[in-house]
Amino acid sequence: SSMGLRVQQTSTAKFMNGTLKAADYKDLKQVVHTYGNVTFQDFTVDATEDSYAQTAYEVDNGTLKMLGNSSILAYPGNTGLYVAFWPRNGYIDGTTVTVDTTGKITGKLVYEWDDKATDSEQQKENRAVLNIVNGNFDITEIETLFTDSIPSELKVTKITITGGTYAIDPTAYVADTHIARKDSDTKFVVVEK
Repeated sequence: SSMGLRVQQTSTAKFMNGTLKAADYKDLKQVVHTYGNVTFQDFTVDATEDSYAQTAYEVDNGTLKMLGNSSILAYPGNTGLYVAFWPRNGYIDGTTVTVDTTGKITGKLVYEWDDKATDSEQQKENRAVLNIVNGNFDITEIETLFTDSIPSELKVTKITITGGTYAIDPTAYVADTHIARKDSDTKFVVVEK
């Protein structure tokens, strides 16, 4: 398998008070890959020393709650958190990720609706939801991906940011009630208007 830690659909898992560190293993593409309901409480996924880890953590279905002091650390130049709606093999409920951490997310943040179904099977609504309440996002970019065949009016990005600090300007995804203010030369902070 190209995955390190995997949580299956309908499973519930809580990871607490620890670090999962990826080693230099050539077949490991995603350090963590989940389809179930996952909570991180003071838990870190660390891919900083694994050049083969294209993605530190990919969520393709179910939920992820990042709480306490939890972090997702990418190998430099690679992807940290990857949030996807991937409606295949029965994964049609979608993905909801809530980040409310004092920890850090690094690398590229990727958000995707990957729907390669035929027209009759094509989902009619994007069910990838990313809510960011807090976190230190030392990220290189927020990349949004939609399969070309998805009708343009359905390509709605469901990312809502109401807090946290950012190495890039997150304004495009900040809730209407909030604003991204440049805090210094290096970061933006999201606060209430």
